[in-house]
Amino acid sequence: MKSHFHNILRSFGVLLILIWEALGQTQSIILNPDQFQEVSIPGRQFVSITVSGSSSTGYSLVQAHVVGVNVTISFTSTPTVGQSVKGSSVGLVLNGTEKSDVFVINDNDLELNVLLLLQTYDDSAPIPGGCNMEEPVKTAPYLPTSFTPNLVVVEYPLGSWPLNVKPATCDRAPLQYDIYIYYLPERDFSVRTAFDSIRLMSNVTSVEKYGTKVEFNGLPPSKLKFANYVGTGRIVAVVLRSLTASAAYVPTLSFGCSTDLEDFEAGCSVLGSTGSKLLSAWLVFAGFFLLSLGHRWYKCQLFLFGFLASAVLSYVILMLSVDMESSGAGTIGTVVGAVGGAAWVIIWAKCGTPIGPVFLASFILGSLFASIVSFTPLADFGVMKDDLTFWLAYFCLVLAVPLAIVSFDKLTSIVVSCVVGAYVFTAPVDHYIGGNLKYIFLNVMRRATDSEFSTAIIQPPYQILDLILTTTWAVLALAGLAFQLWREKNRVPFPPTPSTWPTNDAGDSRLTYEPTAPVLVTTIPIPSERTPLLS
Repeated sequence: MKSHFHNILRSFGVLLILIWEALGQTQSIILNPDQFQEVSIPGRQFVSITVSGSSSTGYSLVQAHVVGVNVTISFTSTPTVGQSVKGSSVGLVLNGTEKSDVFVINDNDLELNVLLLLQTYDDSAPIPGGCNMEEPVKTAPYLPTSFTPNLVVVEYPLGSWPLNVKPATCDRAPLQYDIYIYYLPERDFSVRTAFDSIRLMSNVTSVEKYGTKVEFNGLPPSKLKFANYVGTGRIVAVVLRSLTASAAYVPTLSFGCSTDLEDFEAGCSVLGSTGSKLLSAWLVFAGFFLLSLGHRWYKCQLFLFGFLASAVLSYVILMLSVDMESSGAGTIGTVVGAVGGAAWVIIWAKCGTPIGPVFLASFILGSLFASIVSFTPLADFGVMKDDLTFWLAYFCLVLAVPLAIVSFDKLTSIVVSCVVGAYVFTAPVDHYIGGNLKYIFLNVMRRATDSEFSTAIIQPPYQILDLILTTTWAVLALAGLAFQLWREKNRVPFPPTPSTWPTNDAGDSRLTYEPTAPVLVTTIPIPSERTPLLS
């Protein structure tokens, strides 16, 4: 009997120890309004957040942010459907007049740093996500985010009118939604930078101060599309406005690439395959060759320009007409480009005129010029979201360059070699170090091959790294131009083609020199006027 009693006590003690350990692993936090707080949550654990109510508060909004992975925020310690939501930037709306508890749960095995924020609004402010019809919770104040290789897609659940508007139904006149973006430094995946940037975009005042306002002209208006600049973090914030007040959704952060919990940067790596490394190395060599010796080695210039034109054209045709991956289309385009480059050299050799090659070179320069213009905020004008208008404007800019410079045949050849060669040289470097100048060309390719890209917000990041690369591009182009103009001074404008070489009687284009018989030359004096005539 006594032994049985001891066993019961021992079991009860073990139970108390387990309960105490479980309670010890649970953190409890009291959040104050407009105060950021970072907490560390062990794997498979949660933190309890207590929000005090106030009679002057209409509703409270709790935000939770992590980088690279997802957490769950829930009204209960055990997540259930309709009471919780999972994501990297999530939040819940609470009754502002009552004391409430919210739980942030780490579903991962590793310890996570989580940024928490509590915002309070009075009953005159509209409610973000109050008319939600798709997300699992009744009121969804967050921005579901996804991405493709070309696009970052951000959706905002429709908001509802303020609590003091009766009846506050969702079929009233629509509210106003203002969209803002903020770019993180390129290739900066640190949690500290991400949290500091999120702090700048978490409330209406800071969003308006630090964010860049953009316009979206696609349908539906609540499904925002942005051009994906892989590896550059972008924070998107939406401000909901009524006639008298405003409120901010939970901002969302996306790097536009797959992330990994243990090695976040590895999921956004560049030049991961051997093929991409070889292609980048070849482009660096080809670009340097063009900007330094392009006109001097004219047949090589013809091949490279023919290669570029054929490869791009075949890639676009394949992507539009055949259901295949971009990597496969790129491989086939490279093969077609090599054939096209060789064919262009043969055509020049048979025709014997530089007019065609000079026009193609100036056409390529015009395409680069038009792509630069489409990389500016001009591409976000509403009229440019129509495909017909965009392509008409694009090809007008393309043709403007040949019409302006094609008559200066030698100078055109040298200028195109230097400008295009410098860009071809800079683009792989830009790709390796994480800049965004490569999207001058890639955005046009996306517009040509992806039907959803036409309505995307372009608004490219242009930061210190891009400024350095732009300066490098300009310096290389000017240096190459000066060198080639000096080298080609007092030389014939273009090398002769095989069709213009002199031929012998056998039809051989190689000159032959045959010995001839000596010729006797006799000099006959011419009498002057003063010489008397003989009778």
